[in-house]
Amino acid sequence: MDTSTYAEETELTKYIWTHYQHLFSRPEQLAAKAVFAEVKANDSSSLAMAKALREKWGAENDAGVIAALSEGADAFRVCVRERLMRECPERIHINRCPACGRILRTPRARQCLWCSHSWHQSDR
Repeated sequence: MDTSTYAEETELTKYIWTHYQHLFSRPEQLAAKAVFAEVKANDSSSLAMAKALREKWGAENDAGVIAALSEGADAFRVCVRERLMRECPERIHINRCPACGRILRTPRARQCLWCSHSWHQSDR
């Protein structure tokens, strides 16, 4: 990875969203599905498929989803990340490189994609 593009807050949000969705509240799960459906619908070359995705997963008529996404998907992602870090930090393990301190790709990673440091053969 290009080390000049590392942004701690962005990487932390991606990490939480990738590995800790099981900690999301039910309304957050519904809103996350709506965000995913919208991304897929926008990427679809079929108007019928885009419509089907939005109808099935979009939750356009759910007031909670609409409220959660009122500031946009990126703001929603950050808000969920902040809530999880505030309310259940003991359940979240942020795996960091012992050499550069940056967030790793997964909670069990043993190689940094930022600085290339590897510790596969050690206990850390």
